[in-house]
Amino acid sequence: MKKLLSLAVAVIITLLLIGCPGVGGEEEPTYTVSYDGNGQTSGSVPADGSDYREGETAVVAGNTGNLVKSGYKFCGWNSEADCTGTCYTSGDILTMPAHDVTLYANWVENLIILLEATVVVEGVTPHDLALSEEPGEVIRLPLGMKNLPYKLQLKADGGDGEYDWELYLGALPPGLELTASGCIQGTPTVQAENCPIIRVSSGGLYASAEFCVEIVDCVANELTPAESELYFAVAGELYYNLDTGDPVEIAFGGGHAAPFDLSIVNGSLPPGLDSTVYHDDLGAYLEISGIPEQIGTFSFTVRGEDDIYRDWWLNDPGIGNMIEREYSISVY
Repeated sequence: MKKLLSLAVAVIITLLLIGCPGVGGEEEPTYTVSYDGNGQTSGSVPADGSDYREGETAVVAGNTGNLVKSGYKFCGWNSEADCTGTCYTSGDILTMPAHDVTLYANWVENLIILLEATVVVEGVTPHDLALSEEPGEVIRLPLGMKNLPYKLQLKADGGDGEYDWELYLGALPPGLELTASGCIQGTPTVQAENCPIIRVSSGGLYASAEFCVEIVDCVANELTPAESELYFAVAGELYYNLDTGDPVEIAFGGGHAAPFDLSIVNGSLPPGLDSTVYHDDLGAYLEISGIPEQIGTFSFTVRGEDDIYRDWWLNDPGIGNMIEREYSISVY
């Protein structure tokens, strides 16, 4: 009787062991969760390195790799590539089925105003210009100057590719207009700063933004000193203006199209001398200092630029948006 009881217990234990995963039988299968960008133009998909058994839960990832698709907005994930399946957003709980799961980026058609425009002023080589976005989603257009031509092509993305632009609220500075094709053009006639709301439509979609454009008064810049020969230097001695005790300095500015900049664009300073550029609201200043090491006369060209020249490549000779001058330093 004891033998039969022992045999029965052994059989029961064996059956229980066979029914336990990984003990006396095959392990329970596991499955994975992966992500697909579904036609993204940039960015990378999240990675989930875990294995899940049927019935276990996974936390759905967000757009951690900054996926982008031109003309579309990211709206989470879907269990089907055509987005007809189950929708998921970041932090949702996915209960694992008995198979691997792929979640596809869910893209919704979008219309956006790009932070980029093209300068198309007559006589200037067309070039793209990045626009800045200020807090509150205000787009800052490039600075303009009274009596200087202004022509800028705005850009959008999405919709059906055909865009219709309009002034939705407010007005541009006097002398400027917005065409239906999105070109801000004209010659500003007064000093002003306006921030109208501009709207673009395409394929039944709409997007709008507040654009700020400042027009400054027409005031000439100066590059000083006007003389090309700077204060002389003595080899082996600290370089400065012996008459005043001040550093030797070249300055550019005076107009209203700040910020200003200065740079050496050709030639070089005497060996041992160096230049430092600093700025304030009125101009840019190139300070020359150091201990010259070599006797001789050294020539170099300095260029001053204001914000109009940097953005528009426009240079009115009467204003001096860009001035170049050759200077020289003699070392004795």
